[in-house]
Amino acid sequence: MDVVLDSNIILSDPRMYGNRMQSLFRYLLRTQSSLVIPIIVWDEVFARYAVRIQNEHSKLINILATLHGISFSMQLPSVPPLDLQQQVGYLEGRLLHPELIQISEDFEKPSPRRWHPVQCVRTGNYSAISTQELSRRAINRVKPANEAGEQFRDVILWLMSINYAKEKSREVALISKDGHFFNGNNTLHPDLKAETVQEQVTIHAFRSIEDLFKTIAPSKPLDQSILEFLQTEEAKADIGAAFDEAIVSYLNIGWRSRSEVTPLGDSLTEFKRGVTYSLATDSQYAELECEGTGTFAVGPYVFTKAPPFNPRDYTLTDTQVRAAFVVSGWIREQRVVDLSAGDIRIRSVKQLGQHNG
Repeated sequence: MDVVLDSNIILSDPRMYGNRMQSLFRYLLRTQSSLVIPIIVWDEVFARYAVRIQNEHSKLINILATLHGISFSMQLPSVPPLDLQQQVGYLEGRLLHPELIQISEDFEKPSPRRWHPVQCVRTGNYSAISTQELSRRAINRVKPANEAGEQFRDVILWLMSINYAKEKSREVALISKDGHFFNGNNTLHPDLKAETVQEQVTIHAFRSIEDLFKTIAPSKPLDQSILEFLQTEEAKADIGAAFDEAIVSYLNIGWRSRSEVTPLGDSLTEFKRGVTYSLATDSQYAELECEGTGTFAVGPYVFTKAPPFNPRDYTLTDTQVRAAFVVSGWIREQRVVDLSAGDIRIRSVKQLGQHNG
């Protein structure tokens, strides 16, 4: 099954060094499948990457300038100039040759070391997308267009994915964070599913690389070594941090909606149960069900955080939250690493009073 990645997945790890990407590459190698990048994803990745790296570079310069202005004897590093063309060139090379996977059994051998390339396919042609079809979908609100007849980009990505599946006669997994491809239970929207049947292609949709893995690998109980690790202070701290981050995101209910949400450092979490999914002998993914309780300083809703916004102008309320949540991570050396929390199920929210900190 070939895998189409949306730009929001690629831009979350453009260097492709993270555990998610590395495990995806192992799956592609093991199944002799291809990584597919439609031209609309390719173009968007480069456009957004250029803006992002320039913004981060400018931000670093400003931070160091501010620190220099208030410090007395610190030896501060200088920020190297940004060669945007060079960085974009590195990104292009990475996308065309996404990874050279080194087979795990070779790590203990000094030489030679075998490297296996992942097959990457850049596909799609804008001229093959009919403006009449785009207009029809927008006017009639045909998925993945939204209720306002927008999301042309998602429509083009969908049509390119269908064309690829037809041309190559391949089963395709489309991985995207955009909700317009999905129904309420995170599976391909019924209208799009019906379209694949009509077009005689097979396309699956997933919100994350992990969701793909859970459909292609059977689950099994956690090993004893992982269970022991989850009782360590390190694991509890990592799960607690993931809980805090997830609750802050939940309380914000979208970006820029709260003036401030701050965890107060008293969160307690408890591991309940978990399973693992094995994609290869050296690539395992864990899903852990947990419960947690913590206190957060929560501010009121605001319409924007643009200047002259000042969080100190808003009253904060200490709020205790109790929730069940799922933590995902990757198993490396009897540890669960790269944790992220999701699937929050709030048990209770209790306001404790005005925050005095």
